[in-house]
Amino acid sequence: MWHKVHPVWFRVWITRSWWSEWFAINDWQAKSFFLLDIQLRKYIEEYYGKAWLAKVVVRQTKSDIEVILFTSKIAAITWKDNITINKLHENIRKKFGVSVVLTPKLLKTPELSAKIMAEFMVSQIENRSPFRKVAKNTIQKIMEKKPLWVKIKVSWRLWWVDIARSETYSEWRIPLQTLRVDVDYCETVAMTKYGIIGIKVWIAKSELFAKTKQLSKKEVIL
Repeated sequence: MWHKVHPVWFRVWITRSWWSEWFAINDWQAKSFFLLDIQLRKYIEEYYGKAWLAKVVVRQTKSDIEVILFTSKIAAITWKDNITINKLHENIRKKFGVSVVLTPKLLKTPELSAKIMAEFMVSQIENRSPFRKVAKNTIQKIMEKKPLWVKIKVSWRLWWVDIARSETYSEWRIPLQTLRVDVDYCETVAMTKYGIIGIKVWIAKSELFAKTKQLSKKEVIL
């Protein structure tokens, strides 16, 4: 029987860190931090929409809250003279009653972000582009940045048929159990006129540390 694990959370404290960075001293504070974390993420993603946020990191203490926005389009977040980000700061203060420090950061290689490439596929498929062409073009864009491997899975009612199925496209090998490999993963859906199409994207960026040497039987000291 298969036990499917999220590829990013499977590597926490090995090649990845948490997207929520806070520590609570009691149960009441943990509940309030957790609820505010979820509400901030949902509100920010709805506020920016198609700004292509790669990830949102929330750092909380008893007195300060910092939200780091990783994006491929810094102009879509800051706009002119930080008008958009200042308006978001004011809306959060009015809606949640907290003061938040918003820090946008630009991704140097957005093609290696699984969430950004998944959103790119969603925008293309929703504009009635063939899903096979979109998947192959996406893999080609990603492989130009020379990752270790790429895997894309498209599922549900493909080509307007009544029977759901899935198709998988990949480049190179796919070792999902290798923990030293930095794997980025995202799953989302495209809302089309003939139904919902599910999209999953795996991108292995690089190996963060070298493979350990395996001792032979003669080198093992009993």
